[in-house]
Amino acid sequence: MRLNYRRLKYLRKEREIKQLEMARSIGLEQSLLSKYENGKVPNPSAAIVKAMANYLKCDMEDLLLTKEENSKTISNRIDVHVYFHWEENK
Repeated sequence: MRLNYRRLKYLRKEREIKQLEMARSIGLEQSLLSKYENGKVPNPSAAIVKAMANYLKCDMEDLLLTKEENSKTISNRIDVHVYFHWEENK
């Protein structure tokens, strides 16, 4: 299950909840919640997603990437372009 970190941050801010307040209420360190909100920890446990959803009064699905969003994320990570410039010595 992949967290939609942008939506998590949006919902928290929309409800005017401070990061520290939310983290303490659901039993997390503020630094870990920050990592979730910045996409540095993309796969929290179901229990953590449930705690976040309960605290934000939303469904768990509201905090997860849809299949379409998830596939875009994955394809962006493996789309690598390499450019080489070959110059022969004269």
